[in-house]
Amino acid sequence: NAGESASLNTFAHATMLLGQTDESLEAALLSVQLCGVDGATASAVLAFNCLGMSYCWSGMFDKAAASLETAVLLAARCEPPMSAYQPKLNQLFVESMRLANERYQTTAMPALAHMSQLVRECRQLERSDEELKFMPGMLPMARTISLAMKLLWAAWQRDDENAGIYAERAMGSLGGAVTWLDALVHWGLAEFAWMRGDWAGAEAALGEMKSCAVSVEHEKLACL
Repeated sequence: NAGESASLNTFAHATMLLGQTDESLEAALLSVQLCGVDGATASAVLAFNCLGMSYCWSGMFDKAAASLETAVLLAARCEPPMSAYQPKLNQLFVESMRLANERYQTTAMPALAHMSQLVRECRQLERSDEELKFMPGMLPMARTISLAMKLLWAAWQRDDENAGIYAERAMGSLGGAVTWLDALVHWGLAEFAWMRGDWAGAEAALGEMKSCAVSVEHEKLACL
């Protein structure tokens, strides 16, 4: 079951990035079903984490948040307990996507209280003595994702000083090869430029965001 669940998670992640959300959700739901009989296990945590992100890229933000909260709760119940950092960081990512979507639908920036709470919780985990290792390959990406999310948060709060700090750190965390993380960071840079009224800078950053996303076939970020 654990091996089959892991395979379904991989397939779900690949298809969600390619924009094939129906296939992604089907695979993620099957993965959760496979793990359901075993209770609080590492496989179950990873399956609910994957399901949460599949829901996120499908635009179902409430279901995404609920699935990730289940992953957080299961992580605490594992023997020994697992780090909740990955699903918690993904909760922050989902909230940023929800806010961007709501702003697009209503033309007004929604309240940032929940995002602020998630930023605080992620910081607490990052500053704790807890080993953050969770999923193979996650830690090299986690710093960039965290910085990009905090850049968005600071920009949306019109906190120019901290947004500038996070922008510099996020750009510095990128590697040489272009990945979806480059697109994510350029989203943050665009929001920072937007906050300052730098329309040309915002347009340039969004153009670079789309170019990076298209080059690595990240359909959803390209659409965003």
